[in-house]
Amino acid sequence: METSEQTYIGTYLKNLREDRKISLETISNNTRINIKILQSLEENDFESLPSQTYVIGFVKNYMAQLKVGHDDALEILKNNYQERGDNPQKIQIEKSKKLAPKNNQLSFPVEKVLNKRNLVIFASLLVLLGLYQLIAYLSTSVSDTPVAASKPAVEENTEEDIVASSLEEETGEVVETIPETTAQEVSPVTTTTLAKIVVKQEERKKAEQIEEEKTEELSKEKNTERYPFVEFKEFGTPTYTISENESPDDIPANFRYHGGDENYLYIVASYDDCWIRYRTDDGKIKSFILKQGRHMFARGKMFFINTGNLGGLDIYFNNKKVEAESKSGFKHIILPVDNTDDYQIPLFVQDSLNNVYFNVDYKELMAEKPDSE
Repeated sequence: METSEQTYIGTYLKNLREDRKISLETISNNTRINIKILQSLEENDFESLPSQTYVIGFVKNYMAQLKVGHDDALEILKNNYQERGDNPQKIQIEKSKKLAPKNNQLSFPVEKVLNKRNLVIFASLLVLLGLYQLIAYLSTSVSDTPVAASKPAVEENTEEDIVASSLEEETGEVVETIPETTAQEVSPVTTTTLAKIVVKQEERKKAEQIEEEKTEELSKEKNTERYPFVEFKEFGTPTYTISENESPDDIPANFRYHGGDENYLYIVASYDDCWIRYRTDDGKIKSFILKQGRHMFARGKMFFINTGNLGGLDIYFNNKKVEAESKSGFKHIILPVDNTDDYQIPLFVQDSLNNVYFNVDYKELMAEKPDSE
């Protein structure tokens, strides 16, 4: 069975462009993409297009001119390549993958990350080297200080012995005690050593702070690449309704709603192949193409649905038909209808590795909104 025109990337792009009354020449001029390539793309002429990697870039730039997110378009493109029987490369969204090195040079984003890592490693080595030299200097200074012979071991510990023991525990250095003489002889050594300990502790804290700041900076950059910022908007008033009359005869007997705490969702591809992504309550997100004549069934408290080629589907909620329209074929649907106020769209978001998240979960991972230039 052939895939419908609506589920081809070219048909989808062309419909969006014509709805916005934007000419193909305008998109070609703004994106600097040859108009013949754009024509081949809208005509679904994959044989005339370059490799899939370039086509992904063309689709992203095309959608940017229409001011529409490109996640759904890339999902359709990926499905088209799979249905063609090619060996498609893994689709990436935003900065998912770096291109292979060319002429022994890394592409810019990878090189940027490696340079920052090298900078962190180099700074850490410098800090460690500085600490090592400071410890060696302190050890030399203390060991070179002239001291008198130690008192016999049988004598009780003096105040100087206690101070020396505390210094050894703090610094790990062996500090020889000074025999009891005058305050002028003992005081300079103890004060100098304590001052060096304070300086050493401050330098260590400063080095740790610098290391933490650089680690945090790398972490933010990594999140920006894998979980790019997405602008969500309120779901608003639903643009679909549920019929007041039940249509049980259109639903197989074992999928009909007979009352109870759980709601029933029945979807059938009555007229064409359709792409569907949905989630029941807090369950797993599922994505697939529902072939014409096939159906799906789910039950639960709430259903979150994102569909392409809406016109090819019949959707039933508790035996009642859901009346919905979409020029582009894509539609976000939340059932029951009276539970939409607390949600935003898009309902589902993909990271740069093609992992799909419910929007609430993605918000906890995504990068901060970039500063406007």
